[in-house]
Amino acid sequence: NRLPAAVDSMLGYMDERIRFLVEESAFFTSSFLVKEGFISRERFAGMFGLVGLAEAVNILLGAENPEERFGRGADADELGLLIIDKIHSLVQAHKNPHTGCLGGRFVMHAQVGIDTDRDASPGCRIPVGEEPEIHRHIMQSAAFHKYFPSGIGDIFMFEKTYKNKPEAIAAIVKGAMKTGLRYFSAYSADSDVIRVTGYLVKRSQMDKLNGGESVRNQSTVLGLNQNEDGSVLGRRLR
Repeated sequence: NRLPAAVDSMLGYMDERIRFLVEESAFFTSSFLVKEGFISRERFAGMFGLVGLAEAVNILLGAENPEERFGRGADADELGLLIIDKIHSLVQAHKNPHTGCLGGRFVMHAQVGIDTDRDASPGCRIPVGEEPEIHRHIMQSAAFHKYFPSGIGDIFMFEKTYKNKPEAIAAIVKGAMKTGLRYFSAYSADSDVIRVTGYLVKRSQMDKLNGGESVRNQSTVLGLNQNEDGSVLGRRLR
């Protein structure tokens, strides 16, 4: 009962925001983006975003054993798919009168989260530090990607010697896409630039900020907070 009620509340919230945007703010009649042809109401759709699937599943199952938690346990992964499939069916059954794209339906989006999130992994990702072997990780994640046409992805950190064998990573990516994975992001363990979640940061700049020095890029602040709360530098080494 609670999941449909929560989804219905969020759909109603989205409907009201869109109604205000269309009926009261005059966005689609006054914005330069509309006037210059970059966007149009006929191609406008709402994105139903979510975070924290892993934590929700683990709490519902009371899963404390690492091999029974989301990303490793069969029951946990099955529950995760049941939850997402139910949300997807509820979202697909809803129509918004103000959006001209996709028949007025919203699309699902696995949000990357923000730096103030606590105990909520981005979208449907496995929590950092709990990742299984890469082939299991890819196959587990791929099952969720089909539900999110407006965005979902996974991030993998590779050992630096892969630089001498890039075709090996290419083979992994090709195999991942064949399983249904829609987005694959990778970086080297010794790279200064890393992907935190939806943006990139430099480790060196994070170290400076952590040491009390000033930095130029605002994303460094977000990255440092995300690392403190989400341990993004603790991803499993591949």
